[in-house]
Amino acid sequence: MPPLHLLTADQDKRQRYTVDPLLREGWATLAGVLGAGAALRFAAETAVAWLRPDVVAAGAIGEVAARIDAAGFVAVGAAVVRLGRADVRALWWWQLRRATAERLLLLDAVAELGPGLVVLYRHPDGDPAQRLTRLKGGNDPSGRAADSLRSVAGSPNRLLTMVHTSDDPADVVRELAVFLPWRERAALVASAWACGSPASSS
Repeated sequence: MPPLHLLTADQDKRQRYTVDPLLREGWATLAGVLGAGAALRFAAETAVAWLRPDVVAAGAIGEVAARIDAAGFVAVGAAVVRLGRADVRALWWWQLRRATAERLLLLDAVAELGPGLVVLYRHPDGDPAQRLTRLKGGNDPSGRAADSLRSVAGSPNRLLTMVHTSDDPADVVRELAVFLPWRERAALVASAWACGSPASSS
């Protein structure tokens, strides 16, 4: 089992993820490629951003990537990803438990716009997943900072939110398993780790 007590401070998430097969699958890849100790460091030192099909369609992916770079993040890996209906349900399974059928159909339509880009980031000051989630901004356009990723992307409402990020190390582990199948996931993890760990280079 993944060491959930070390991957998230959220008690509710610990309970939910105890029985989540995607978390176990993601952890099996990290531990298999890196070993358990390095897998934990990878999860803590990595942020995952999904630059969604709607930001690609809006032509704003370059602006979003530039804003992330300007905030001090360093990209260490990327993969083009196309999500299907089941992937959308898997990614947001907890958030969608009360979603209407109409909302589910709209999310499917966004995914069907085409592929998006999954990018792995590190940050020299640590806590990259939480830092990137704060930079992302909220769903509501009226409550977002003008320099948040979603504002830079031109996100107009709560559905076309353009950018998704993994909130903490537990989500990093789990969502890698959502976005990529086994071989592609293992290759991306190995390549990103080879770029160097902030902890090992400091």
